[in-house]
Amino acid sequence: MAPLAGTLTYRRERAEPMSLAILHRFTSAEGDAWALTLKALDGFFERALKASGRPPRIGASAGALMDLAEREAPDLAQELIGPYLRSAGRLGAHTAG
Repeated sequence: MAPLAGTLTYRRERAEPMSLAILHRFTSAEGDAWALTLKALDGFFERALKASGRPPRIGASAGALMDLAEREAPDLAQELIGPYLRSAGRLGAHTAG
């Protein structure tokens, strides 16, 4: 996330101030998170197919998937996904916080 450069606030007498704008410093980028994710998924499925010879089976319910999201990914998944997990974790931490 780009560093904060300043804000524009409207202040009225006897009223809460209102933020009108937030200005961030320019940060050049070579892509975006969506493009990074699509590239990571392409690589994951390519490596998963080579490893098993068939697509991975996904048979979990939404609730079970949410439980899995709380846990550390298994070693094989980390190997197949590659460095994307760390990037996604950093992005989530920056946008959440």
